[in-house]
Amino acid sequence: MNKMIEKTKTSITFLLLVLTLLLFGCSNNTNKMNEWANNLPSQCSPDIVKSKQPDYLEIDWDKPDTLDNGMLRYYVTKIKGNSDLLEMTYFLEFENNKFRALFAHK
Repeated sequence: MNKMIEKTKTSITFLLLVLTLLLFGCSNNTNKMNEWANNLPSQCSPDIVKSKQPDYLEIDWDKPDTLDNGMLRYYVTKIKGNSDLLEMTYFLEFENNKFRALFAHK
């Protein structure tokens, strides 16, 4: 009986270690992306944002969503090293070719 309890404790400890490594072992580029977007010059053009795009982000610059009133949305298609468990969708929004902000939705 004691061997079975020890085996269970060892298995639980191993499982907790693996989960901890999965949650915290990867770099959290989602937070870095938010910091990058918050530090972009306000009202800058898509070309400027594109030139400052970090290597860990992939953004679909070729197919923006066109909204009313001159609004464009460029979607972030990949965040390398992403540990976003909610699997949010992120996009950069521009109004009249001027950067507004990074937005997210589920």
